[in-house]
Amino acid sequence: MSTTFFHKYFTSMLRYLILSYVCIFCFDAGHLYAGTLSIEIPGSFNPVGSGARAMGMGGAFIGIADDATASSWNPGALIHLKRPEYSLVVTHERLMEKNRFGTHEEASGNEPASNMTINYLSAAYPFGFFNTNMILAASVQRLYSLDRRWNFTFNEQTPIESSNAQWSYEQTGDLYAVGLSWCIELIQPILAVGITINRWQDGLMGDQWQRNYHVDATGVYDGPYIEKIDQSESYDFSGWNVTLGVVWDINEQWRLGAVLKTPFNATINQKSRSDYFYQSTTKTIPPEPEQSYQTARLEMPLSYGLGFVYQWTENFYLAADIYETHWNHFLFRSQTGQETCPISGLPRSEFQMDRTYQVRIGGEYIFLDTIHRRFIPFRFGVFYDPMPSENHGDDVYGFSLGTGWTVMNQFSMDLAYQFRYGNQIGEHYLPHLDFSQNIRESKVYCSLIVYFSSIP
Repeated sequence: MSTTFFHKYFTSMLRYLILSYVCIFCFDAGHLYAGTLSIEIPGSFNPVGSGARAMGMGGAFIGIADDATASSWNPGALIHLKRPEYSLVVTHERLMEKNRFGTHEEASGNEPASNMTINYLSAAYPFGFFNTNMILAASVQRLYSLDRRWNFTFNEQTPIESSNAQWSYEQTGDLYAVGLSWCIELIQPILAVGITINRWQDGLMGDQWQRNYHVDATGVYDGPYIEKIDQSESYDFSGWNVTLGVVWDINEQWRLGAVLKTPFNATINQKSRSDYFYQSTTKTIPPEPEQSYQTARLEMPLSYGLGFVYQWTENFYLAADIYETHWNHFLFRSQTGQETCPISGLPRSEFQMDRTYQVRIGGEYIFLDTIHRRFIPFRFGVFYDPMPSENHGDDVYGFSLGTGWTVMNQFSMDLAYQFRYGNQIGEHYLPHLDFSQNIRESKVYCSLIVYFSSIP
């Protein structure tokens, strides 16, 4: 078998297989082993806030956001905090991707991935300045999970060749935003605005985004052969953006919240090492490690949302959020100046990405024990959370349930379960492979918020 043929075959397979509904962009699709830079976000593309209380309500929290997680939802809503608060949110996730390759059924199957990590940390401090209420807060939020693990087989049969390739692929890491928030009350009782300045990075402490590929191939092409590929990559992701928020208590029953997240350019630096080995009855190519370094920019899109809250009774709230993200402005720019769509991989002049719209609806009912100054909530929510695409997004839906236990002026512990699902998504990404995918994602959120003494 010619090395050129095998290199070309597996280069194209990696480009198209790893793409699957994820965000991918390449410096040179024909030179995998010189270093291909890409980004994959297996979970939701749409950035939302954190916290078990919010997630128990389906993420309909832009208008409520009245606890220490407000920095991640609507910094203007921080004004509702009357005492210092500290929060910790831990998440356990399990993602099941059911891949189908119509042209290679042997590669189809379930690909699970799971992890447990810190989802959010924050500290908020309310204070008065010249008779004006203000809040300062610092936070660390996990925006995207990058974890994915695929193991599959590719068989190729032609009149002159037969081959079998076993693929193992793993990506680990997260994208976090470290934020500093400030909120000021403009009009009493409450009309407030807030701002959060975010620094994006990979990992809670940075430098935690890793990918590894391993391929074992055997076949017959003018005699038997074996071929092995190992490639490891590490990434550094950084960027800055701003979140602006407004909250307005219209009356005793209605509240309105609004949030805007500015677009920004993220810098991605990649270090790659690859090893290639080939052996047949006629020749042997020993492993020759290759290393490369690439830099690129990813233009992240503008997004904004509105949240409405209706207090039905003293103990019962209903909330609804609608959120828009301008994925049509999502762009990858290589260090050579080439501009491509991170979703389709096509040149900028050839792709037509659409905006996506999230819709989230949730509620909270509180069982109040006034004697012991504690309460137990029941929360529920549903949502529509599409993946970006050329056809108004691939449909992804979900629901959530939550509860908790709060001792007034001391602490609040909350628990939420969220389930996301989508069927036959990503079809237009890989039409030549007749690809589609079903996803099932379960998340469990655990939050602890600690309250300190009121500010004098």
